[in-house]
Amino acid sequence: IRTSMKKFSIIFTGVMFLAFGIASIVDPIFVGSPVEYGLTSPISRIEFRAFYGGMELGLAAFFFYSLRHIRFQAPAILLQILFFVGCLFGRGIGLSIEKEYNSVLIWTALAELFTVVIGIIALIEMRKNLA
Repeated sequence: IRTSMKKFSIIFTGVMFLAFGIASIVDPIFVGSPVEYGLTSPISRIEFRAFYGGMELGLAAFFFYSLRHIRFQAPAILLQILFFVGCLFGRGIGLSIEKEYNSVLIWTALAELFTVVIGIIALIEMRKNLA
């Protein structure tokens, strides 16, 4: 069975947001420690759970919703591209200012780049299907 790049892109992004959203709520210290988030107080862990966990679960819900509602698929993929381009931009600025990195930052940037690329391929595929 051939899956379209559009469907793969939406599912991949939805699953990533779902996994990190759940992990951020269940164990914020585990999620935050590889990039040196302190999370030393209950207040900081509450905020991490709310912002990262809540945001990522909400985004996952939107991506899964778009699977069943075709008119939301192009906006979902555009959101995917813009969200991760923004992450890459911020990460690039941070790396250029701080001049320090670890393997987690590099692997995260590669995952973000992959997600941008599959989103662009999906948009191109959708455009070709319209022609």
